Formats: sequence, C-alpha cells, structure tokens
Amino acid sequence: MVFFDNKIITLNSAYGSKQNGTMSSFLQFNFQGLLKEETHILRSYISVVSAQIPVSFYTINATNNSITYIYVDYSPSIQTTITIPYGNYNATSLISAIVAAFATRAIKMTITINKLTGKLTFSTISNFSLIYSATSIMIVLGFTKITAVSSSFILIAPYPLNLLGIKVISVKSSILAISAYTSETLGFSNTLSTIPVDMPSFNLVSYVSNNDLDKHILRVKHIDAIDISLTDENENYIDFNNIDWTLTLCLSIEREDLIINNLDLHKVVRDTTEILLPPEIPLKELTQNEKDLELLSNT
Repeated sequence: MVFFDNKIITLNSAYGSKQNGTMSSFLQFNFQGLLKEETHILRSYISVVSAQIPVSFYTINATNNSITYIYVDYSPSIQTTITIPYGNYNATSLISAIVAAFATRAIKMTITINKLTGKLTFSTISNFSLIYSATSIMIVLGFTKITAVSSSFILIAPYPLNLLGIKVISVKSSILAISAYTSETLGFSNTLSTIPVDMPSFNLVSYVSNNDLDKHILRVKHIDAIDISLTDENENYIDFNNIDWTLTLCLSIEREDLIINNLDLHKVVRDTTEILLPPEIPLKELTQNEKDLELLSNT
C-alpha cells in the first residue's frame, strides 16, 4: 500500500534571493529539508498549483529595442545603432519613437503603416539596410531573420507590425530537476509550467492549474533550495520592473505505508497457518449400546 504526502510551498519573490536584481525573474529560495532521501519513498512529484503574476513588463524592452543600420550609398559604410525607450507602445507611438531615434542621428526617416495589412514602410533620402544580426526589434517591425535592404530609398516590411509582446511565461527550475522538452532548442527543458498572458498591461495574471499535466516526477532525492526563473517564449528573462509575484507549488511524496504493509503481512501469515494446519475432528458421542459394549470389553 502507498499514500501521498503533499506539501504546499508558497513562493513570494519579495522574500527570495534575487539573482538579476529588480528584474525579479531569477530567484533562489533557501529551505532546509524540503525533501530527504528515505527508504520508504517511492517517487516524488512537483507541480505548479497557482500563480499571481503582474503584467508589469514592457512590450519594448532590453531584448528588442535596438536598430542597427547602414547607408548603402555612402562609402565607407558605417554601422550605426539607435535604441527605442522601454515601454508599451501602439503603432502610432512606436512609429514616433523610431522617427525620434533616427532624428538623434540627423536622419529624417519617414515611417507609415498600411491600415489594411498592418505593414510598415520606411523611406529616407538614401538607400539603407537594417542589419538583422544587430537589430533586436526586427521581428517586432515585421521583418524576417535576414538583413533588410531598401530599394529606391523605400523599405517595406514583409509582415505586419507585431506588438503582442510576451504571450507566455515559462516557469523554470534547475534544482527541481524534471524531464521536459522544448521546440526552442529541440531538446531538454527544465520548464515546470507555462502560463498564458491573458491580461493587458498593468493588470494581474491569475493562474490556477486544473489538471495533472503539470505534475512532474522529480529526478532528485534531496531538496534544500528552490530556484525559479520566469522567461518569455524566446528564453529571455522577463523584466518585472521590481514588481513582485507569487507561486504556489505542491511537493507530492509517494510513500510506502509501512504500518498497513506490516498488518497485511501478519494477515497473510495467519491465513497461511490456518490453511496448513489440519482441522480438528470433533469427538463423536457414543450411543448407549456402544457404551455397554465398551464396558463389557474392559471387564
């Protein structure tokens, strides 16, 4: 017989050891004796029960706010990088921010958006290239993972402007070793759960697990600390801008019930003994004639 010993673990980022400062997305929580190796433990599981995560991160952030360009017609061609201030943008405000960033380099860049397709058009006084390898905002602007080169001073993005921002938050842990996989690397992942961002900016994502799919078998037998990383769909740490979050985990320990098992063993021994011993044969009461014959035979 087995039973499950469940331990609820509540993690608040305000009380963790923050490994990436005010980003608050990589923390360690130091416990003592959460899980110890014991002979009657069969398996241990970990799951994310619930989460309360603020949507305090920005659509444009440190991972996607740079543009590196060169003027193709100029010699020598010199790469120049401009940056967009962090924040949440719509199409109009982002276009204004990019135009202002180019203006800091004395470049008059005109940017328009097609209201039917959502695609951006860039135009200026000379042909130019946006260097993909050094431009982190390319995908947001609707370009692919190659350098984009203008023609006749005009550059049209092949895909719509993408201001959806972070769509999924991955909850990861290296210490809580599990077996998971991801298409990002086509290999092993330490993701405990993925939480959809279904609320707008400056609101709260409230997540509650309603199935057993988040229950993972642990590959470790000792736990004295828990590390938690919160990343976006591209494996980047999320910047929560010093706003704290909470997670509730469940450590479920499958134990062998030694008391029940011992009782079962005693029952098996007793039943076996009853089967092996011959049944007692009750004495048959003698009739009066049998008694008289027995008396005569003894005289």
